[in-house]
Amino acid sequence: MPTMASVKLSTLHPIVNHPHYEDADLRPGCSMLEIWDVEDPSNSANPPLCSVLLKDARPYFTTVFQN
Repeated sequence: MPTMASVKLSTLHPIVNHPHYEDADLRPGCSMLEIWDVEDPSNSANPPLCSVLLKDARPYFTTVFQN
């Protein structure tokens, strides 16, 4: 964990970090969507709500400002 070692060296304080931030091999399978599919397998076949809302947010949300 080179980043945390550098922070500890420069701040002189012990630092605790979650390994997913530093080790890319640990990251696959740990996204929120993948974790929820494990927690709630009955809904794993349904599309994520964020994807549905990005395509068409009506009637749930209306656009009040567009840049």
